[in-house]
Amino acid sequence: MGLVRIVTSSYIDDVKISDETVAKWQRIVDLMAQTLQVPAGLIMKAEPHHLEVFVSSKTKGNPYKAGELVDPGWDHDPDIELGLKFYFGFPIKWPNGERFGTICVLDNNDKSLSSSSRELMFEFKEIIETDLLVTSQAYENERIEKALIEAKIESENVSQAKSDFLASMSYELRTPLNSIIGFSDVLLTEQFGLLNEKQLRYLSNVSTSGKELLEVINGLLDLLKIESGKMHLQMEDVDVSEAIQDAKVLLDPLASEKGIILECNVESDVGSIKADRVKFKEILYDLMNDAIKFASDNGTVRCYANVHESKLYVNVQYTGVEISKDELDNVFQPFTQVRNFHLQKYQGTGLRLPIVKKIVELHGGNIGVESEPDKGSTFTFTIPYT
Repeated sequence: MGLVRIVTSSYIDDVKISDETVAKWQRIVDLMAQTLQVPAGLIMKAEPHHLEVFVSSKTKGNPYKAGELVDPGWDHDPDIELGLKFYFGFPIKWPNGERFGTICVLDNNDKSLSSSSRELMFEFKEIIETDLLVTSQAYENERIEKALIEAKIESENVSQAKSDFLASMSYELRTPLNSIIGFSDVLLTEQFGLLNEKQLRYLSNVSTSGKELLEVINGLLDLLKIESGKMHLQMEDVDVSEAIQDAKVLLDPLASEKGIILECNVESDVGSIKADRVKFKEILYDLMNDAIKFASDNGTVRCYANVHESKLYVNVQYTGVEISKDELDNVFQPFTQVRNFHLQKYQGTGLRLPIVKKIVELHGGNIGVESEPDKGSTFTFTIPYT
């Protein structure tokens, strides 16, 4: 009498082998029994110290019956002790090299197997190992997917908690800051009494520092609003030339203080675009404002707009200290200041340009920057022109 058998390892406890795969192995057992003309069986562990027996339809009088409790470490020596005189088999392994079991022929009588029979058994071994590879890959993919989902949920929870905390703190800070700025500005008018030079200077510093901090807080709130998807655009027809001219009027005094020439030019074929009027003007104001701040004294800031291939192109160029190539990518990163800008009087908060970039992208556009030694930098953004 004969037996084709698989002795399993503990690895199977962690990996679910599908019913379809087990049914396939049952068919392999039946085919092997039919081809080799020996009773055949497959033993697979269902739980620790329990081997489940699958026998072929032609198998009679097997050494073990289905569901019988057997030691899963049953090896060749005990086989011989049980009176099984013939053994031939191939080891079966998981993809990680751990032993899954052995496919073999065991018989109570001496016998031999032909080379073709051995080749067939080897092919069956490879089929089972391929099934184990597919099973282990599916298990690993499921484990990784589960871990990624858990990590994503945890990350989203942490990010949301951080955003809620920052938003809450920012709102809490704005109220006292507005009071500090307001009362400082009132005292600076000297309506409630004259101040000496030192007092005026100190109050001026308090007001200026308060306004700078308020700008950081407002920028942080805008950034959080955009990242959380809570910033929505109010799209309407916006006259490009008019919007650029409005920004120029607001910034002319600042440019004059530095002796900077502020030039704006819009090509004649540029009309209106679909955009959020307030946000579009913010983009223009922030880019031109930064250009004036970082431009060399008595230099030039140019704003130029044209239409090309269904896109509005707006360029803001200024003469001044260039941005090195290895730092160009940092310009639009939050809380990042380009090293060469530190040489300037105004260092910025590191928030406005990232906010500008996100607002441009909300409009379906892109923004970039180019810089050349001794020529300054040019910021260019696009918005669909329809």
